[in-house]
Amino acid sequence: MAPHCTGFEASVIVTNYHLLFAHLQVREATGEDLVLPPFDIAILDDAHKAADIARDFFGFRVTAGAVRWVGRLLSKAGSAKLADRLAAETDRFFDRLLAFRRSTAYKTRLRQPNPVAVASTFAEIIDLARGRTLGLFTSYRNLNATYQRVAGNGHRVLKQGDMPRTALIEEFRRDVGSVLLGTESFWAGVDVPGESLSCVVIDRLPFPTPDDPVLDAITQCDSRWFTNYSVPRAVIAFKQGFGRLIRTVTDRGVVVVLDRRLVTKPYGRLFTESLPDVLESRPLDSSRRFPEAA
Repeated sequence: MAPHCTGFEASVIVTNYHLLFAHLQVREATGEDLVLPPFDIAILDDAHKAADIARDFFGFRVTAGAVRWVGRLLSKAGSAKLADRLAAETDRFFDRLLAFRRSTAYKTRLRQPNPVAVASTFAEIIDLARGRTLGLFTSYRNLNATYQRVAGNGHRVLKQGDMPRTALIEEFRRDVGSVLLGTESFWAGVDVPGESLSCVVIDRLPFPTPDDPVLDAITQCDSRWFTNYSVPRAVIAFKQGFGRLIRTVTDRGVVVVLDRRLVTKPYGRLFTESLPDVLESRPLDSSRRFPEAA
């Protein structure tokens, strides 16, 4: 019978980022290792996500709802007048903040991009692929616009939000010929080998969200923020999305990128050069031969 081994006796522990940062947060507050055992070395896989998750644990947010909650506590404690004043100031502050974000005084790069005309192209692609397609989107707006265009056109279309993520992926894997549409969380961690996933469609190059306050701070400190931060982050996400297609040595298929910037912008080559050797074609020559290729 194998001896019982606890985490404190193990040589290697495999965990996720949330548990790791919860451990670091507790250790920072208490000085003790209460979540994970002590460790000397941490190896972070997909480390570009680490900073975003760490912000959730070590940063803080101020929302109108949180301030109103404080106001209710004040009211219950007998400070109704102060609570009313706090509520009025809260509404005034967040109204002005919203107006600022919508004004031209805020960074012009916050302008919402036009959706990709994923409307006839995407429908044509899934017809050529006989379903079997994972659509990866950079916004819910593009995802929903595509869903409205292709749902009910002869293919079963699953989309993020219809059911839990793991259930969606399992149903997509089981129902060969179905189509799955997802946003950021589907660009990684989707493992569907075989025929069910024979085509990946990427709507836009996955640059970081432009209204991220961290990105705002970076632009103030680095005049080359786009080259030094945004492009590398987008390339990593692009590679992950591309990697959803080939999961085993026998897999084959087509990746279709609907963003012209891949070939019209100088930085586009950084995306293509990050990929393994693949056949390239445009606009849809390869996917037109899809039944023979896959």
